[in-house]
Amino acid sequence: MFAHPRRILRVVLVAFCAVALGAAVAAPAQATISLSSGYVTPTSGNTTTKFTYRVKYWNTGGVLPDAVKTAIWSSGTGTRWFSMWALDPADTNPVDGKWYTLGLTLAAGTYSYRFAAQVGATWVYWPTPAGSYAAGPTVTQANPVALTGGYVTPVSGTNTTTFSWRVKYWNANNAPPDEVKAAVWFPALKTTYWYAMYPYDPSDTNYRDGAVYAYSRKWLPPGTYAYRCAARQGTNWAYWPTPAGTYASGPTVYSDDETAIRNLYQQFVQYMEAEDLAGTMSLFSENFLHQGTTKAAEQVNMAAFFSKYSGINITTSVPVISITGDTATASLHVTIATDNYGVVRDTTMAPGSDDVGICFLHKESGAWRFYGDQKWYGAAAFSTYGAGGYAYGLGLWVWDRTYRATSITVNGPGIPADTPLALSTHGQGNWVAWPVLPTPPLAPPMTYTFTITDPYGVTVLQDVVEGYCTEVATNLSPSGGETVSGTPTFSWTGVSLPGATYEVDVFDQALNGIWQVYGLTTTTVPYGGPALTPGELYQWSAVVRDVNGNISVSYATFHAG
Repeated sequence: MFAHPRRILRVVLVAFCAVALGAAVAAPAQATISLSSGYVTPTSGNTTTKFTYRVKYWNTGGVLPDAVKTAIWSSGTGTRWFSMWALDPADTNPVDGKWYTLGLTLAAGTYSYRFAAQVGATWVYWPTPAGSYAAGPTVTQANPVALTGGYVTPVSGTNTTTFSWRVKYWNANNAPPDEVKAAVWFPALKTTYWYAMYPYDPSDTNYRDGAVYAYSRKWLPPGTYAYRCAARQGTNWAYWPTPAGTYASGPTVYSDDETAIRNLYQQFVQYMEAEDLAGTMSLFSENFLHQGTTKAAEQVNMAAFFSKYSGINITTSVPVISITGDTATASLHVTIATDNYGVVRDTTMAPGSDDVGICFLHKESGAWRFYGDQKWYGAAAFSTYGAGGYAYGLGLWVWDRTYRATSITVNGPGIPADTPLALSTHGQGNWVAWPVLPTPPLAPPMTYTFTITDPYGVTVLQDVVEGYCTEVATNLSPSGGETVSGTPTFSWTGVSLPGATYEVDVFDQALNGIWQVYGLTTTTVPYGGPALTPGELYQWSAVVRDVNGNISVSYATFHAG
């Protein structure tokens, strides 16, 4: 019934060998690693083209590569190796293939490429055999020509000024241009003319770092010109400015008269800053007359100005000039700052406003001089609006600098017939009235007629109120009678009206005006008037003036500390 022990042992050994042999037969095959489907796209382009290299990596064992690389060869660079990246990082199964990619731009040349992938100590390649290359891409130089840094110098002058247009020519291949040209647009003719440009420095032949080309000429008629530049090398064109067809502005060519008038304003600023009364008045015509102010009266006013202010500093914009024969008008922005009163003027002076005698000019014996508007009077009507329930009203003014008038009345909507104007006690020959308008306010425009009587007869002037300025300055500081130590700085929240300016007026306890600055475009200004008396209550106003001269007024008080 029982087998022999040796037979049992033989059976166990046979069985063990069979199991071992079976296990060996079932061992998995070694993983296959390969690369396939390599390509580059596009197959041709220029030096601005981005070329994309791709290859598919396979591993039947599911193992990701340690590296996938592209070898790119050209005769100019030899072989250069670049690392590739997974096209889809989320794809972690290379059993069915995983794409790797590389994108870059290339210098001009003819290229070939191959791919390699590494897993441990094993490398595989595409194409095969190892060391083989696939052709592509072919890269041409993108437009090697460029223009930069165009300009004209000087930016302004007269018809005797020599103007020079310049531009820098670049060529990546260091090839000289076949032509470089400047197109100049003539405003009077409304036509563009092309002119050849030449090397500014003929010895500079390194076009890779740019070479300047220039065209120069004079005898340009007055006007504001425009220009552009173009360069060609072979079939390649470049333009400045870009895009092609765009123009840059310049130069501005002034007539001899315009130049003389600009020089007149420069002399005026120089004499004013030097507080040179004789020099300043030499720029005024002997026949100067502006709203009743003669040259003699203006000299008195100027002497008073120099006596009151010290350390005068004036900045102006470039005057905008209109010339008709021997007369001219000009407008300019003027800021006058002084050492002892700070900013005292910050305004645009133009014909039609009240303080612009220097905006009217006349040519006398070949020299331009300030002439005034040649009127004995000036008149203005504007609307007023006050914060805090203050009524709508009017400001009615006549300037009578020589105190020539004996009476002035005004007629117009919303006021009694022949409303009289009174001569201001603050001097300067101002006749004023501040009538209150009905509520609701009248619909603009409203025309007011001023009748001015003097020993020589009657002068009639008119002005129109265009509307109302109902936006007011708010959050005035200082306010509420607070005590301010040292020099006050006035600030407020401004308005949204386009072109609005601000005025600050400071009054003493008796409501006498002690300091004023107008034409401000900022909402803060330091006090620049005479010393304040400690403990005294002062009132100040922030005035908003719209583009038509209408105003709104806000008031606040403070004590001097």
